[in-house]
Amino acid sequence: MPAHRGRRGSNLANATLAACCTKPPSIRQACFGDYDQIARLETAVGLTPRPHKRWVDLWENNPAYHVTADWPIGWVLEDQDSRIVGSIGNIPLLYQLRGRTYLAASFVGWAVDPQYRAFSLMLVAHQLQHPQVDLHLVTTAGPMPQAVFTKLGWSRVPIGQWDQSALWVTSYGGALKGYLERKLPGFVSGAMGPLLRAPLLLTDCIRGRKRNVEVDCELGWGTDFDETFDEFWTELLEGNPSVFLAWRTRNTLKWHFQYFLERNEAWILTARKGPRLVGYAILQRKDSQSLGLTRMMLVDFQTLGQDRILSSAMMSCALDRCRRQNIHVLENLGCWLESLQPTGIRPSKHRALKSWCYLYKSSNKELATTLQTAALWYPTQFDGDASL
Repeated sequence: MPAHRGRRGSNLANATLAACCTKPPSIRQACFGDYDQIARLETAVGLTPRPHKRWVDLWENNPAYHVTADWPIGWVLEDQDSRIVGSIGNIPLLYQLRGRTYLAASFVGWAVDPQYRAFSLMLVAHQLQHPQVDLHLVTTAGPMPQAVFTKLGWSRVPIGQWDQSALWVTSYGGALKGYLERKLPGFVSGAMGPLLRAPLLLTDCIRGRKRNVEVDCELGWGTDFDETFDEFWTELLEGNPSVFLAWRTRNTLKWHFQYFLERNEAWILTARKGPRLVGYAILQRKDSQSLGLTRMMLVDFQTLGQDRILSSAMMSCALDRCRRQNIHVLENLGCWLESLQPTGIRPSKHRALKSWCYLYKSSNKELATTLQTAALWYPTQFDGDASL
């Protein structure tokens, strides 16, 4: 999403003034050779560009990219000197509902030079004109993009609370220590730390007591997606034909998470009955540097059938690993877990987000009508670009 700073009125006024004084840019499809300019632009507007290989892999290793014809990887705005002053990525994704496959497109890396921000919607307009796409997704919308897309008729995903986040604090002592070191002078944090250490250690001990949840399957941690994930996906579709599900084939999961698995920034929790996979959860490392927090995000959580006991055991296992590995917080951004996989393990707290970050718009009229039924949805951080 574009980086917008300051008050909204000032931004709009500055953008209007810039539009009056700036020659309109030209627009064209992006190509892989544009990476260096796009990365520089993203850095200039406050975004963190993906490494080159990871950026190219968003398409070249994406199973959905290889089943679509002439898929544009995005669009760029160019000034009169052929300098890229705006860009937006276009990632293809596949969804399944009632035996039919749908093609979705997710925005990624929407960045525009402040001088050309008044022309930002040129990029969105080209994205929405893609004739093959059934559904457009934005899963990381900030305040300004949310306002723009809402005016364009986009809808909020109806499951979860995507302007809130649920948190399980797995190390109160560590979280407070990191926060104090970031926010207070050294002598103040040094004085306060010992005073708070004893009660926080007690809190950690009480909350950290391992729950004994008996389940008739084996829970374990994996580092790859084996062939049982394809078998699981087949069973998941058979058991949920009327649920709108992003593809979770073995190849799709590998494409989505391989970069993070190689860096030990993603964990795979599996539940198995013998050789059969009956559930999994995926967590992704996303620390908060500004608050000094080590943090895992709950990205996806699937079981064959809604099993509260199994879900509770899986969540307990995830929280226990976070405690053992000095992770301060496990976070469920969007608060979707309790709606989809109730665990009975209440989060420690909630925090408000600045916007409703998951929005969609369907260009397929039949699908648009169908998706008005909330029970058809299973939205998680796996969707769109939220965990890419």
